[in-house]
Amino acid sequence: IRADLTRARASYAHLTTPAGAVVPYGDGNPVRGITAPQPAGAFRDDVAGVAAGRWSWTDPATTYYLLRYGTSRRMHGHQDRGALVWTTLGVPVLVDVQTYGNDVNLPDAAWCRTPTAHNTQVPRGRALDLNAPVALTRATRSGSAHAYTLADRLYGQNHVRTWVIDNARHAVRLTDTTPSAATTLLHLDSRWALATTSRDRHTVTLTSGSRRLTVASTGAITVRRGSTNPLAGWLYPSYGVRVKGVQLFISTAAGRSVTTMTVR
Repeated sequence: IRADLTRARASYAHLTTPAGAVVPYGDGNPVRGITAPQPAGAFRDDVAGVAAGRWSWTDPATTYYLLRYGTSRRMHGHQDRGALVWTTLGVPVLVDVQTYGNDVNLPDAAWCRTPTAHNTQVPRGRALDLNAPVALTRATRSGSAHAYTLADRLYGQNHVRTWVIDNARHAVRLTDTTPSAATTLLHLDSRWALATTSRDRHTVTLTSGSRRLTVASTGAITVRRGSTNPLAGWLYPSYGVRVKGVQLFISTAAGRSVTTMTVR
């Protein structure tokens, strides 16, 4: 029992952000976590379908991330496999929208469980296979960068997704390869505000206090915040409460698409 509890506490620490809260994926709430330093900076649980990492246990400005993958949705899970949560320089960037509540008859409660409400890619005109797994096929750590490659057939076709998290550059690079046109969805913390959009819509900049986030993509970027038609750009910090957040819709063609996010 003591050994199991030790492993559980270590796992809980890896799921705790530098701000001290557990990443609230699925129907979880952002409860206080465990901040005790661990021997390793990276964690992986293929049964739960969770990988997490950081570069420091004492620096609150360190880069932190959590990645979801694994088998089909269970219990209070959401359709979030393939999604990354990311914070750097002490600022949350990519976030989980959390949950509005358990009454799925309410539009917000139903939407927050869907792939569209997570940092995923959704092909156009194809149905989601609820039983298809998402496999973590490769994981590497080299210097300042951690990289993860996922493979799935969630929509009945081969999809490969690679996340590279770079602590030194305070950046994330996302690469998706799929045989059809798709929409890449990214949800940002509510403190980010749109500053500029390039004429070709391939680059946007956002600000949060003194920090600046640049998002550049091979696809065209549309920004929505607190939209009701379609439902988009919402975060749920606690049950029954919603606040406006920034959601990026990136239109990608068949083949390989690349999106980079850099904080300064």
